[in-house]
Amino acid sequence: MAGLFNTLNISKRGINVMQAGLNATSHNISNASRTDYTRQRIRVEASSPLTTVGSAGQIGTGAQVAMVERVRNTFLDYQIRNENSSLADANVRQNVLSEIESLVNESGDKGLSKMFDKFFDSWQDLSKNPSDINTRNIVLQEASNMATEINRIYSKLQESKGDVNDTIKNSVVEVNLILNEINELNQKIQEISMVGNQPNDLMDKRDALLDQLSGKMGISLENKKNNGINVTGKDIALGNLVSSKEGEGDLRLTYIEEIEVNGQGAFPKSVVITYYKNNDSSDPNNRATLEIENMSEKDFNDLQKNRIVLSNKEGNLIDKAGKEITNPQVNANNFSSLSLSTGELGGLQKSHDELDSFINQLNQLTKSIVFSLNAVHSGKTDAATDNLPFFVNSDGGDENSITAGNISVNTTLLDDPMKLKVRKNDHMFDDATQNTIDGQGDGDRALAIASLRDKLFNISDIGKTINSREDFFNPNKGGSELINNGLDINSAKSGTKIESQYKNMVTTVGIRSQEAAREADNFEDLVYNLEISRMSVSGVSLDEEMSNLITFQHAYNASARVISTVDKLLDVIINGLM
Repeated sequence: MAGLFNTLNISKRGINVMQAGLNATSHNISNASRTDYTRQRIRVEASSPLTTVGSAGQIGTGAQVAMVERVRNTFLDYQIRNENSSLADANVRQNVLSEIESLVNESGDKGLSKMFDKFFDSWQDLSKNPSDINTRNIVLQEASNMATEINRIYSKLQESKGDVNDTIKNSVVEVNLILNEINELNQKIQEISMVGNQPNDLMDKRDALLDQLSGKMGISLENKKNNGINVTGKDIALGNLVSSKEGEGDLRLTYIEEIEVNGQGAFPKSVVITYYKNNDSSDPNNRATLEIENMSEKDFNDLQKNRIVLSNKEGNLIDKAGKEITNPQVNANNFSSLSLSTGELGGLQKSHDELDSFINQLNQLTKSIVFSLNAVHSGKTDAATDNLPFFVNSDGGDENSITAGNISVNTTLLDDPMKLKVRKNDHMFDDATQNTIDGQGDGDRALAIASLRDKLFNISDIGKTINSREDFFNPNKGGSELINNGLDINSAKSGTKIESQYKNMVTTVGIRSQEAAREADNFEDLVYNLEISRMSVSGVSLDEEMSNLITFQHAYNASARVISTVDKLLDVIINGLM
């Protein structure tokens, strides 16, 4: 029944509630400097009332703490993680594109465009003074400078690709470590929640890891009972990265260390990939290979760009159905690499694609220079019959295998500049010094080479319909036409000048770099504003906590005063009865 003892009990409950409030406030103040901390508050509810016969109604029994909860807006979490993925993507692309842009910087006299000008100008000068050894040496020097600069750009681009691959590898390892930690926290949180407790600090740690993970790749969350979650990748449809049910097939990422093509000829081909289970290269026993049969050229290119495949927690690769691959071979129809659309990993994969695209364009440009100049220099469209090409493959391969990485000037010409073919009929002789038909002042062929700067070539089709010098000068394949034994060229109908092609490449990189920088700035502002909004909800305000502290202190004192009053009343009753 209600009475002084009930009043005493109510006050005791009040003290307990205020003590819990003081504890929560003290905990908030202690963690005020942490950006990953979510402020906590007590949720108070009325305790079960007393019902007595004949009373006017139920009699209250005070209050009790229902739970200590986090003050958090899950929608803001969703927005931040979404935009954080986009920001990381844009930052990576901006960095790589800026690197390419600085690599092909055309300021000053050292840009490749300036070298093109000097190279063709030197041929123009040689056409006016074809017998002068110094002028011939200048041509060869300018050609060597141009080839060396092309080599340098190619080498730096390849280095950047290697850096991107290394960063992908490191990010994959980090992602798996984060996933393992989230999974461990997920299980602990559910175990604690099952017995009625609220593991707020563990949930904060899990949320901080989820924020970190969202910077690596796009993720989605599904809330489950007992504060558990399922984590999935936005670009992964095969299953969960983290599951609320322990033991269910959580997916992990595996980096492809090596890619080797078996056999020659056209695709489809057999491709062998090498990887380490759980990306652990410290143990040689973790090294594994898988042969992918009948792989198309597109899938092969995607594999080289993406460098990531899915595996289970044990580090064994899985197929398109999500099943573990147990055989040493798998058909390409049942296997694919992982392409990510956002996050740092998505940005790295896109950057790899940007680098590949620029390298391919640089190779096309290089081949256009080689095919056109060698053809006019020799007067031949068939490279097999050209016994003294101007540009050669420094690796020893044939003309068709020349790239931006191995273009060089023929050492025979460097050793004896008089063998340069600069006169009208020099094409008739393997050794131009044997030409007795033309006079020493004839520079017609040198002039024809100088005029290449104004000719239009179908450069973008190199590597597609055009794969050789002969194709390059085949109008039926979209090529130009060599006429009058190389002294003139009919331009391709829809072609581009060599120098214009390079300037277009540089301009495109600049535009893309600016776009990525603009995107990065926009996403950075957006994430910053969202973080401010989240901090206004979940962050600790010392002013607010001090106000709460005073409230709890006064309420605590008031409850203690009630207990003191009840003590006096009980003393009156007890002593008054004696």
